[in-house]
Amino acid sequence: MKIIAQIAITYELIRWEEKTLIETAKEQGLDVRLLHLHTLYIPIGGQTPRELYADVVLQRAISHSIALNSTIALESLGLRVVNNSLATAIAMNKLWTLKVLSQNKIPVPRTLIAFDFEPSVDAAKALGYPVVIKPIDGSWGRLIAMARDNEELRALIEHRNYIPNPTMKVNMIQEYVRKPDRDLRIFVIGDEVATAIYRVSNHWITNTARGGQSHSG
Repeated sequence: MKIIAQIAITYELIRWEEKTLIETAKEQGLDVRLLHLHTLYIPIGGQTPRELYADVVLQRAISHSIALNSTIALESLGLRVVNNSLATAIAMNKLWTLKVLSQNKIPVPRTLIAFDFEPSVDAAKALGYPVVIKPIDGSWGRLIAMARDNEELRALIEHRNYIPNPTMKVNMIQEYVRKPDRDLRIFVIGDEVATAIYRVSNHWITNTARGGQSHSG
């Protein structure tokens, strides 16, 4: 196994998460190189420039697009990036993520995909109202909504159709899962559960970016 002595951290903004990573890495005796993605360029292929080299690169970009494309560029130089470009691409697409989960026998909410209004209504009726409608991309609980009947679903889809993003033409319709005022976020590395938190909120959307509070078990 290769010994990791130097890590690079790609970033757009140093937040508390990056500060913690930097401090912990230094405590472990690692050499830390910071790569600010808005002040550098990355060659495609060839020899790795000295200023970019590291035994492993931790991808910490905020923008999904910048994260994916900078990871692809760094991988073209032979660098090991965590998370890699395939994992990043899968995580960026909720439909792809559900496919991977279901193929690995991990239970997911009942989900139907439709590409126009009438099939979306049929999907909602098949699941039974209320339903949750989501974009297939995005994060932080944005553009997720609940529809309690056909009229609410119609209004939501009409609104989505005016958003100039082709992925908004893909309607992910999911069953509404009733739960306490919390859900679980579990972090898995390989086959090991590294940690888990409760996300607690009075709202049915529990994302911390939407005001949910994180608590240990």
